[in-house]
Amino acid sequence: IFFHKFEQTGDLGNLQKAIEHTEEALAATPQDHPYRAARHNNLGSIFSSRFERIGDLGDLKKAIEHAEEALAATPRDHPHTATIHNNLGFFLSTRFKRIGDPGDLQKAIDHAQEALT
Repeated sequence: IFFHKFEQTGDLGNLQKAIEHTEEALAATPQDHPYRAARHNNLGSIFSSRFERIGDLGDLKKAIEHAEEALAATPRDHPHTATIHNNLGFFLSTRFKRIGDPGDLQKAIDHAQEALT
């Protein structure tokens, strides 16, 4: 809810609340719970949004880490696997544009290709 409020108002306070509440939900979610991957994926998207707003590379790093965790917690044949690959590829591509590491670009391409298979 706070993330949607942020999208409507642009208020960074709502974005911070979205991060805090989603982190709390993730912390309360057992490692083997089926929603754990979705919570990681959501956190990745929220951190990516904050990066886009304020430009802190730490937020982009967290977005990538959460997307990687989401992917690791998702079975290869799960319907959301392609979405997670797509998100991770986008985050890596964004970091490539910012710092120019060709490894990020290659990983972004790899994840984009995985999203299509």
